[in-house]
Amino acid sequence: MSDKISILPDDTVISIEMNGQFYRRLQGLLSYLTEGYDIEDIMKIYKATVEDNVKTPLEFHVQTMLYLCKEVEDVCTTQNLWKDVEVKDLSVEGYTERLA
Repeated sequence: MSDKISILPDDTVISIEMNGQFYRRLQGLLSYLTEGYDIEDIMKIYKATVEDNVKTPLEFHVQTMLYLCKEVEDVCTTQNLWKDVEVKDLSVEGYTERLA
């Protein structure tokens, strides 16, 4: 048996494809990470990530998700993929059933 594994080098940049539904799952995960915290605590977590002053595992994971979401948003903007919809037309119907 070999003592080697395949890794993705730190300086390697990859391209991935995802749909809007998966992006919303990323946003949901970000919300889940901060669930139960009051707004002041969440703002402290976000401030630590923006200032690159993360000290806790939660701050580290929130920063990871924020970077990932920001990259997706930048690609969507560059490729003109955003679609304007009325807030009243948004629906989360079906998400709860998928989680059960």
